[in-house]
Parts: sequence; C-alpha cells; structure tokens
Amino acid sequence: LYRIAFKSASSVVFQNKDDEALFLEKKLVSIRQAKLIYGSGVDASFFKSTETAEKPSFLFIGRLLKSKGVRKFVQASKELSKNYDVRIQMLGSYNTRHPDSISLDLYEEIQKAPYLEYHGYSDRVKPFIDQSSIVVLPSYREGLPKSILEAMSMGKAILVTDVSGCRDFFDFGFKPGLMAAVRSSSSLKECMELMCAMDKDQLNDFGQSGRLLVEKYFEMKIINQQLVDLIKGSLSNHDQRTIKELFDALSGSYNDRKTSKNPFLSYFNAQRLRLSAAVLPDSPSSVLDIGAGTGFLYDYLLEAGLDTSSYLALDLSSKMLEQSSIPINQRLVGSLSTLQENKIKGFDFIFCLGLTTYLSDADMDMLTKLCMSKLKGKGQVVISFTNRSSLNYYSRIVIKRIIPKRFVKDKVLGLKPQRAERPIEACDLMIDSGFKIDALYYLNQTIFPFNWLFPKLSVRFASWVKDHKSPRLKWWSSDVLIIASKA
Repeated sequence: LYRIAFKSASSVVFQNKDDEALFLEKKLVSIRQAKLIYGSGVDASFFKSTETAEKPSFLFIGRLLKSKGVRKFVQASKELSKNYDVRIQMLGSYNTRHPDSISLDLYEEIQKAPYLEYHGYSDRVKPFIDQSSIVVLPSYREGLPKSILEAMSMGKAILVTDVSGCRDFFDFGFKPGLMAAVRSSSSLKECMELMCAMDKDQLNDFGQSGRLLVEKYFEMKIINQQLVDLIKGSLSNHDQRTIKELFDALSGSYNDRKTSKNPFLSYFNAQRLRLSAAVLPDSPSSVLDIGAGTGFLYDYLLEAGLDTSSYLALDLSSKMLEQSSIPINQRLVGSLSTLQENKIKGFDFIFCLGLTTYLSDADMDMLTKLCMSKLKGKGQVVISFTNRSSLNYYSRIVIKRIIPKRFVKDKVLGLKPQRAERPIEACDLMIDSGFKIDALYYLNQTIFPFNWLFPKLSVRFASWVKDHKSPRLKWWSSDVLIIASKA
C-alpha cells in the first residue's frame, strides 16, 4: 500500500533517519523522493532556557501508553527511590479506549505511588519542564518527540531510549543527555542513577548542548523554512520535468527558429542575440549560457568571430544540446541545482535568455544567487523576461483558452508561464538581488497570433515600431532584455 500510495509523490518526508533508511531499503520510496526533515520544530523564543535545579529531578511527559515505556519508567522510578531522595513527576493523559493504553492496575499504581507525582493531562508543559532538571522518555519508537525538543530548548538534560526518533538527537556532535537500552527498566534505572550522581554543572552541560542543538537544527523557523523550500522545490521539480519533456519533443525542429522557415522567430532571435552579444569584447571572455537550448548564442558568437573556448552551456534537455554545435565538453545537462553543485565560477558574462518565464519564485531566487556567485567582480548578466505589460502577453492568455488543447500539446504555447514581469518589476528584482541595471531593451514587437498567421508582415510591423521609437513600445514588446552588473 505504501508503494502504491507513494508512486506518484514527488517527495516523501521522514522525521528521522531510521524511518527514511527503512523505506529506502524496502524500496517503498526512491532516493529522489525521500526527504529528511526533523519533526515540526520548537519555538525556542517561547521555550527559553532556564536555570537548572540544584538537585536532580525527573519528569516524564507523554500519553500513558505501553509504547511510551510507561511501565519501565515506573519500575525504574520505584527502584531508584529506594536509594535516592529524588523528585519524580509524570505528566500525561490516560485513555482506556486507546488500544495501546496501559492497564488500569498500572494507572492506579501511578496515582497512589508515594515515589511519583502524577499531574494528569496539561496543555501547559512549560512550568513542569521549568521545575525539572531531566526530562525522560523511555519510548519504544518515535517520529521525533516534541516533548524532548521542548525540554532541550529550555536547557534541560534528556534521558531517552536508543530507538528511532530519539537517537537522532545524538547524531549532530552534541551530547544533550543519556540514552538507555530500549524496554529495559534496569538500564533506565542505571542512567537515572548516573544522573542523580551528577552535579549541577554536569547537568548544565547537557542542557546547554541541547539548547545549542535546537537553535542550530530544530528551531521552528528552520524547520518551517525547510518545509516551504521543499514544497516550492516539489512544484518547481514538477514544472521542470514538464518543461524538459516538452523541449525534448521540440528539439528536432527547434533550429527552424533561426532559419527562413519561420521568418518572425528568426527575426526575434537575431534581434535578441545581437543586443545580448553586444556586451562582449573582442578579447577572449568566459561565458556561461544558462538555458542554452540548441546553441543559438554559441553559433552567433562563432559567426561573429568571437572566442568560444571558455564558453559553458547549461540546459535541462540533453536532446536540445545534442542538436547544437556546442562541443560535448562544454555542455552541462541539468537544472539550476546542477549548476549550484558545480564548483566552476568566475565568468565574465552570464546569459539567461528565454529562461525566466518558466521559473518559480524559488528557482528565480536561486538563479540570481547563482549569477551573483558565479560572476566575476566586473562581469555582466544578460537576462530576458516576459513583459507582463505587453498586449502580446494578454492576447496569448485569451487565445490559449480558445484554442483546443490538442493543438498546443507539443508547443511552447502549451506551457503555463510561471513568471512575467513588468519592466520596472524586472529591474527591481535584479536590484533587490544585488545588481545594478546597465541597460534595458524592449524586444519582440508583436501581438499573438498575428506573428503565427502573418510572420513576414509581423516582421515589417516590428521593424517599423522599433525604428519609429513609438511611445507605446512597452505595450508592443513581448520581452524585456536587461544587462546588469554587481552593484
């Protein structure tokens, strides 16, 4: 059932390493699907670190279930109380209807035991943690226990069992407390005895380690951001797969866009390439072409007699790159994450032409950060955006609703654009990312579907609008080209 349920899932989140490893071992999820995010986090600003009590005192927080190790805790506490004058508290609800609930006899023993203080259920655990120096959870298994996160956040030592979801706290180079053997009251009692023999400073060391662990890995803001990034990434990965599949299908005919077979697209590509490549000097320069496709920019640089030995192309579609004349050793197949993992940096120029339209917010953020990190100090980024202010943008939306889906299934028009910016928004986006705008150009003066139906006439119209520098140029232009450098 797990295998069936997870088959189409882009991501499956696990709260601890053991569960993730088990599902991978059983091949219930793939490595690509499995994502490890530790629990739901804890609000460290609310569960603030407090002073450790002078004398060791123990607190169990949890429902009174067999799987929480309640019987083992009661047995260990009973034995411990024979030799130590120590305060032991229990906090948690009892539900006779739960199939894993402890027996009524054990519940009554907990209520009457002179060595235990049972407080029942409370939704305000903070005061109880504050009064204790050690929080105990002898569970048989966990996802990632919230009570232990809250205890560590408040600077308390922890005592847990060596099971899934609990042992993870000891995998980060910190020692927030001790681990006892699972299902063993004797091992639990030995650990409690060790902690009773510790002075305040030793317990403080455990508590401080736990607090640092929370601040670095388990704080709620950190976990929430991981979840947000995962959701955005999952949506982005889905869109990238869709884009890859489309451009794989288009790869065989994509080069028609720079030939007379498609006069308007040929005109538009030449216009964009001419303005883009104008930034390049005659001297050799290192170039990164993100979204290189079938190598339009590379071919243009060759025809212009410019050096291409330090040119690197990245594209999602390997089939698009196969249709190019770009040397194999200068091709990089993959997404922006592939580029992020690549250690090559120090480019004089980075080109992102026809790319941003299909980037999510998370991908766009990654792109600008990559450009900033990969670009040399005096380098420039050349990036194009779909113009949200253009008549073409809105005409495509309207026409797309009219045209039957079967006619756009394998066309760029069939893709749902994720991003379109008004020119001022595009500039602001780059400025907010740490760039300054060196130049802005309006491209592709057209209105869909006239460029499809009357390509030659559309070329004449676009040339006329551009040459006459119409005050309505922003409305007629479907694309914006920005040249930027580090501020």
